[in-house]
Amino acid sequence: MRTWTTLVPTCAMLVLGLAAPAYAHRVNVFAYWDGARVKIEAYFSNGSKAANSDVLVYNADAALRLRTKTDENGECSFAPAASEDLKIVVTTPDGHRAECTLRADEVTVPEAQDTASHNDADADEHNTAAAAPCGVAALKAELDATRAELRELKQVQSRISARDVVAGLGFILGATSLAGWLSGKRTRSTNED
Repeated sequence: MRTWTTLVPTCAMLVLGLAAPAYAHRVNVFAYWDGARVKIEAYFSNGSKAANSDVLVYNADAALRLRTKTDENGECSFAPAASEDLKIVVTTPDGHRAECTLRADEVTVPEAQDTASHNDADADEHNTAAAAPCGVAALKAELDATRAELRELKQVQSRISARDVVAGLGFILGATSLAGWLSGKRTRSTNED
């Protein structure tokens, strides 16, 4: 009967130990507005890109708006037809799944400009606006740098730390101890009867 008290905890440790690599390869999704397009980046918790992953985009009513795939860099982009809440679901070829949501107030579809009704007064206004892209370009470059920092921070936060490993091992040790204690208690109560 003593073999069961050793066998059960050993099997529990093996099963829980094999489940850890699945967590180590969790997929993450980062989606943001980039000009007139929504850009999606998918990556694993170890920092590698989730290449050739299925991407599904739904609206708030759960209606499928787009089906596409990420490229070799784990990226894709699209131009939404309307300003609405979007749920983005990424599924990797090996079955990992992640999702994120972009609210309608974060996603704004630019209005189409009527280019046929420009007169000379409008032309002067457009010429002065054309001189301003220097400031816009600087702002866009700063925004791109901030987005890159956010992506990097999210990747760092999603990696498994030493604290996570120690906590996992503590959980396994606690579960194994509990299983052994319950098994020993059952054995003692059977022997007393």
